[in-house]
Amino acid sequence: MATGKLACSRGAKPSDPLDGLARQIHGIIARIASLGSSNAAALRSRTLSLAAAAGLLVAFGIPPTPASALDLDELTVVTVARDGSWGVATAGSTGEAIAVAVRACRAMASAPTDCGARLTTTRGRWVIANLCGDHPIIVGADTREEAEAGATEREIEIRRVHVPDLPPCRRVLTVGPAGAVAATAQHYSTRTKTERPRP
Repeated sequence: MATGKLACSRGAKPSDPLDGLARQIHGIIARIASLGSSNAAALRSRTLSLAAAAGLLVAFGIPPTPASALDLDELTVVTVARDGSWGVATAGSTGEAIAVAVRACRAMASAPTDCGARLTTTRGRWVIANLCGDHPIIVGADTREEAEAGATEREIEIRRVHVPDLPPCRRVLTVGPAGAVAATAQHYSTRTKTERPRP
């Protein structure tokens, strides 16, 4: 029988009020970090809010969640349409990055096309985008060499399994880890014997 103290089951620990506070503050930080920043003022506001929430954690002696777990880094979306039009965008949220990339792709297209039907979303990685006839191949990897090798493997697999008469591929664009377009020079597939122009 309990006498003046809360009875606890074996192995259970009494709840700490700070645990609930920590969960609430970590939740606030996660929600703030997931917000898109469409302009500089929004980014400053989000940064100040994150700093205030982190300050609360320190004040209560609660270890903050590592930044990598909160996905604070912006992400990059690359889309390529069947006609070769493409769009690249970097933003704080997936929806915002996709919307901007699709708009950029449509602005490049001379006629209505399928911008957004094929895309990849990455964070801090290289992206290689090739076009084989009207078949886009988009591959992301940690290094440029790995992305190029991945694009070649994807081309071989598509030709072997899905489209035996897949036309030769050409490089549409290369996107660096920061989301900048590094090259748009043509780069032919292994199916052709044409010399490959270097970017």
